[in-house]
Amino acid sequence: MQECEVLHYGLQYDRNWALFDKNLKVITAREFPELLGISTVIEDDGLIIFKDQKQALKVPFDTGKKLPELEVFGQNASGYDTGEAVHRFFSKYLGVRCFFVYMGHDFARKVLPKYGGKPDDVVTYADECPLLLISNASLQDLNQRLDQPVTMQHFRPNLTIEGCLAYEEDTWKEIRIGHCEFEVSQPCKRCVFSTIDPITYKKSPHLEPLRTLATYRKHPRGGVSFGVHLIPRKTGKIDIGDEIEVIV
Repeated sequence: MQECEVLHYGLQYDRNWALFDKNLKVITAREFPELLGISTVIEDDGLIIFKDQKQALKVPFDTGKKLPELEVFGQNASGYDTGEAVHRFFSKYLGVRCFFVYMGHDFARKVLPKYGGKPDDVVTYADECPLLLISNASLQDLNQRLDQPVTMQHFRPNLTIEGCLAYEEDTWKEIRIGHCEFEVSQPCKRCVFSTIDPITYKKSPHLEPLRTLATYRKHPRGGVSFGVHLIPRKTGKIDIGDEIEVIV
């Protein structure tokens, strides 16, 4: 994307849709790496879903019935049913019964205090926080330590930046990008998802890059960290090429 609106829950439309299993518990490419073969494009009236770079179906923004009993990473959540035809597409693709759900603007979840959330902070179907930022310098430093380099897509950040030192983003507390302001809430704790190759969908047999990160990037809550979470404090539009100002 060349530009995007930043809203209170993060980038506009970011992770406003999610898949849920037959028990209405969220599922991701951690369990089904073949989901990495799905891509999407936002249009004025809905979401276009592509399978292996070929258009598969369109999901309109028009919503169906409310689904109130969803579970997203241990939290209760709600969303809108997108219809049986969409459910069948994903169920056939994954080989298990599942449901594709749209959050819309109604059902954002709370950002938990342990992730730096304040009472009014919300997030979509993302794991923890509204946005994830990683510097190119940090990725370059990591790749110098690896036998097989990884790409930024292994870590799926919303924002990538250049011009700072490796891991300098860890030291920031508040930043401004364009007219938007963000609180840097915490380091991002990395999971097994980062070991899955985004092209081949195969997991690293040596659990890289987690194994290497564990030698020098310990997370305060256990595990390892790479990148930082952001919570919007002033919304607006950001563009590629915007300068970043470190407020604190």
